Amino acid sequence: MTQATKKAPKAAVAKSTASRRTSQKPSPTSPGTSPAAAPAASDRNIMLLNEEAFDGVMEMQMSFFEAASRFAREFSDFAARRTEANVGDLSKFAEAKSPPELLQMHLEHMRKMFEDYSMEASRLLAITEDVMKESGEAVRSSYLSSQDTKKAG
Repeated sequence: MTQATKKAPKAAVAKSTASRRTSQKPSPTSPGTSPAAAPAASDRNIMLLNEEAFDGVMEMQMSFFEAASRFAREFSDFAARRTEANVGDLSKFAEAKSPPELLQMHLEHMRKMFEDYSMEASRLLAITEDVMKESGEAVRSSYLSSQDTKKAG
C-alpha cells in the first residue's frame, strides 16, 4: 500500500467526523442558558489554565537553560585555567636538575591541582544552590499568588 492510500482513509474519517460535529446541535444545559455559551466559558477556563501552566513551564525551562549555561561557562573557564596551569607546570618539569627536585615539583603541581579542583567544586555547589533557590521560586510562583510566594520564600 502506498503512502497516498494510507493517508486517504484517515483524511476521509477526519472529514466525516468534522461534518458530524458541525451537524449535531448541542442540547441546552439549563433553561435560559444559551447552549453555545456554556462550552465557550469552559473553553476559556481551560485555555486560561493551560496558559498559566505553559507560563510556569516556560519559566522553569528558561531557569534550567540559564543554569546549564552558567555551569558550562564556569566549567569551561575552569578547564582553560587548569590547562594553562598544567602546561606551565609541565614545562617546568623539563627544567628539573635531579629526581628529588622533579618529585618536589610534581608534588607542588598536585597540591595546586587539589586546591583548584576543591575551589571549583565549591563554585559549582554555589551555582547549584542558586539554581535550586531560583527553581523553587519558579515552582512556587506557578501555583501560589505573589503574596503567598513571599510568605513561602
